[in-house]
Amino acid sequence: MTTAELDPEKRFIKWKVPLVETKTATVESEEKKIETPFPYAIRLKWRMPTTGKFRFDVEPTLGEGKKAEQELAIGEELFIKDKDGKDKGIGYKLSDKTPKEQDDYVIIEHIKSGRKWRVDRAKGIGSPPPPTRLKE
Repeated sequence: MTTAELDPEKRFIKWKVPLVETKTATVESEEKKIETPFPYAIRLKWRMPTTGKFRFDVEPTLGEGKKAEQELAIGEELFIKDKDGKDKGIGYKLSDKTPKEQDDYVIIEHIKSGRKWRVDRAKGIGSPPPPTRLKE
């Protein structure tokens, strides 16, 4: 049986072929990395000047869940809708924003690893630009 592990960056799936032992043969274990898309399509729509919150659409690209519209302040976790329509956190929080005069991107942070990603504001109606990992 082959198992898959999603690493904290959620950029690669590590496929591990387990060591198999029978009476006649042994299969060496091996690890392969396969690049996968970012697991969520995150569309930053706009900043709400009166509340200081940001408006997002978040939709899963891998796994289960449904698109969720949300308004978040710095420090709040992004979410999707589960199969029952309830909010389900995705493990990323709104970490920082651009200076007020720009407001064209925000920084999200993977809560467990602390890795940060830049999410640019969507322009037009096409697919949102993918998040860009920031160098540490």
